[in-house]
Amino acid sequence: TQGFRFGAITQYGDVNFLPGAIKYGDLPGILALNAPHRLIIVGEEIPAFTKAIYDAADARVKAAKSIYDAF
Repeated sequence: TQGFRFGAITQYGDVNFLPGAIKYGDLPGILALNAPHRLIIVGEEIPAFTKAIYDAADARVKAAKSIYDAF
């Protein structure tokens, strides 16, 4: 995600605009919607909100340094 958040978008004409994204927890919340299915995030930390949802669902979320470490 490289720090991307939908809340930082200032114009609705932006190509990254997704209506309702902030209402559902921005990008960490959207990633958490995948629980209880396995989620692998490559090249960065797992957002705290996403990790909390995965922990509550007793599901697996993994951070990998590269795509080669992901599986």
